[in-house]
Amino acid sequence: WLLVWGSATYALVPLTSGAWGEGRLGPVVSVALLPWAAHAALGFADPAADRRWRAAWRLGLLLALLTAFTPTAWLVAALLTGVVVTVVVLVLPGAARDRSTWLPPLTALLVPLALLAPWWVGSLRRGAAEALLLDPGRLPAAEPSGLQLLAGRLTDTGAPWWLGLVLVVLALLALVPRPTRAAVLLVWVVALVAVLVALALSVVRLELVVGTAAPGVAAPLAVLAGALVTA
Repeated sequence: WLLVWGSATYALVPLTSGAWGEGRLGPVVSVALLPWAAHAALGFADPAADRRWRAAWRLGLLLALLTAFTPTAWLVAALLTGVVVTVVVLVLPGAARDRSTWLPPLTALLVPLALLAPWWVGSLRRGAAEALLLDPGRLPAAEPSGLQLLAGRLTDTGAPWWLGLVLVVLALLALVPRPTRAAVLLVWVVALVAVLVALALSVVRLELVVGTAAPGVAAPLAVLAGALVTA
């Protein structure tokens, strides 16, 4: 019953966030792709080096798709990779000398840059770097407040904000049982990384031909919602 509840809750994110009702394609696709990318990332914890490399290529391709629909997904992945690799090196100093520990995650980050080079290089050359932070589809991008983002809402057309906070409370209560506390703490680290990226993007304003717009925060919202459900 727990898996059914969690799956249904996460599947409703595009609807409850308001992305589905407003026709925002990026968040809808990202929510669908994110579980596959997260599953691929778990391969980095495999003790076999060849499996870690396989995980790198799988995650790289999925991250390229995520970045194509929600460009800020790459920022979340980059920050999360930096945090995880740093923690692993600090806890296991010998891991820094094993290239199969840190090189696969780095490769997964470089794959989207290579596959999407015609887009981002062209945008930079044409002076349209703002496009690298915009979600595709409807403009301007949604500008949720901190409380709305925590509650999983992009726009006012989503579910009531207090309904999303129920998930936050349940994720906090998940820290109580000692047998699973370490795993839940790890998931909360992922959630905090998504929040940090969203906060950083919230202070940025993009000057477009049609006016001023905010960067897309669909990717951090999807990661945050997925982390809370997992916790």
